[in-house]
Amino acid sequence: MTAFQENNEALSRNEFLATELLKIVNSLPGFFPLKNELQEKLDNLRSIIQGLRPPRVMVIGRSRSGKSSLINAICGLKVAKVSDTTPETGMAEWKKYYHNGSDLL
Repeated sequence: MTAFQENNEALSRNEFLATELLKIVNSLPGFFPLKNELQEKLDNLRSIIQGLRPPRVMVIGRSRSGKSSLINAICGLKVAKVSDTTPETGMAEWKKYYHNGSDLL
C-alpha cells in the first residue's frame, strides 16, 4: 500500500469519526453547554477532511457507452482502461484512479 493510499484511508477513518461524533453531539439536549460550538467545529472538521481527499465521481452506463473515456477526459490522462468488451450485466463497483502514485478520483 502506498503512502497516498494510507493517507486516503486515514482521511476516510477521520471523516467517519467526525460524523459519528457529530451524531452524538446532535443527540445532546439543547441546553447542554457548548453543544452549538461542538457542532460547528465538527462540521468544519468534516469539511476540511472532505476537501483533502480526492473527489468521488459516480458514472453509470451500459457497457461500451464511454464511461472510461469520460473518466480519462475528466482526469486529462489515460487512467481508466478503455476496451472493446461485450455487454454484460454486472455489479456496481468503486474504482480508484491514480497517476504517479497520487489519487485522482
